[in-house]
Amino acid sequence: MKIWAFFFILGLVSAQRELTYYYSQSIVDIATSDDDFTTLVTALQVAGLVSALECVRHCRYYTVFAPTNHAFAALPGETLERLTTDPDYLPHLRDLLLYHLDG
Repeated sequence: MKIWAFFFILGLVSAQRELTYYYSQSIVDIATSDDDFTTLVTALQVAGLVSALECVRHCRYYTVFAPTNHAFAALPGETLERLTTDPDYLPHLRDLLLYHLDG
């Protein structure tokens, strides 16, 4: 019984460290540290959404259904280029990104 309690407490301490690590980073920090999200980070910068997602503590919590580079590559033709370079398409880029946020 004492051994089980020891491993249970050890598991809680380990889980707490992991949660503390993730809660000490913003969504932008996590996306920037992963090479699968470089297109997302660029799109967030172009859309002006970085500052809204950089908050770590005392902010609103979001769930991000973050599209990977592979998902962005599946967009037809030159859609991604237009979304990220043409100012007329900026509202569409923002809508696309905000569609992937829940919170």
